[in-house]
Amino acid sequence: MVCPRCKTQRVGQETACVACGLAFETAMTFDTQALPSTGEALETKAPESTRSLWALASSAFGLFAWLLLFFEDPTFMSLIYALGGERILFTITTLLALVGIATGHKALSELRTAQGLRHGRKLALVGLVISYLFLPFCALIVYVSVSMNAL
Repeated sequence: MVCPRCKTQRVGQETACVACGLAFETAMTFDTQALPSTGEALETKAPESTRSLWALASSAFGLFAWLLLFFEDPTFMSLIYALGGERILFTITTLLALVGIATGHKALSELRTAQGLRHGRKLALVGLVISYLFLPFCALIVYVSVSMNAL
């Protein structure tokens, strides 16, 4: 063992340091051989940052709402018309955009409290912007389609 004050090597079972007189019972003793020398830096591994799944979900739901609105596969459109036509399409895409908004806000909340262990703020913001822009666009389409049917 080594004296924590003067770094003198301790031999035997002395109760005090021979060089400086520090009592070993009251002092915190530790082995400096296990510590790196002053020239070496301690290697600490930082915890890895992971992407927020809420941010990924927000972008996916927002993008999927836009893609679903303009998707024109004949098989898909026949399924939509069998379920109720364009009303069901607007309902599904609006719900997707609302889920994109909810998951985007959840992602930002998670990222605020994650203390650097999560990343994906830009992805969450992209999902929020895409989803928020979808709602007025969808409302405009509904307004135009209702006014065209009223004529």
